[in-house]
Parts: sequence; C-alpha cells; structure tokens
Amino acid sequence: MNVTREEQGKQTSVMAGTIGKPVPITTADAVNLARKQLSELLERNPSGVVAVSKNEDGWHVSLEMIERKAIPDHMDLLARYDVLLDMEGNLVKFHRGDLRTRSETTKYEIE
Repeated sequence: MNVTREEQGKQTSVMAGTIGKPVPITTADAVNLARKQLSELLERNPSGVVAVSKNEDGWHVSLEMIERKAIPDHMDLLARYDVLLDMEGNLVKFHRGDLRTRSETTKYEIE
C-alpha cells in the first residue's frame, strides 16, 4: 500500500497526539518538494541542486534548470532558481537568478 506524505503526516500526528500541528519536513523533503513544485510551474525539470538552507522564513532551495539546450552540450544555458518553501513545504515564492553556460565554472552568490 502506497501512503502519501499527507497521509503519513496525519498518521504521525495522530500517533504523536499533535493533530492540527504541522509535521516538520527534512532537508531531503524540502529539496524534493521544491523540485516538484517548480517543475510543475515551469514545465521543465531541474537539472541540479545548488544550495539548501533553513531559517525562520522557511526552506531556501537553489536549483539549476536548463533554459536553452544547445549543441554542443557545454553551451547549454543554465539558470539558477531560488525557491522559498514554508515550514510545511509549500512553495511561497521563486526567483530566477543568474544565468550561465554549462562550461562556465562560476561561483553562485546565494541570496
């Protein structure tokens, strides 16, 4: 039987006696939720994770996506997307940041 994250959270809340309280998400959950929600909005799949952090605002996840495919591959145009998730894993906002070609070895500045 497959159990969704929502059902699992409800089961955990009932077992812990915390009905109505959000179940904290892990770093891996935050990355997976950011990838899934951003890909649904932009109809493209992220190609990599650049950074992830958590603070009082929520989860900050930076993902890379191919903006324009090129031949040869090292000329692909990649964009960094900065995603903010709330503590329950809902996408609050995202912003397209820096652009680079795949061959550029540049250091991103994380906002």
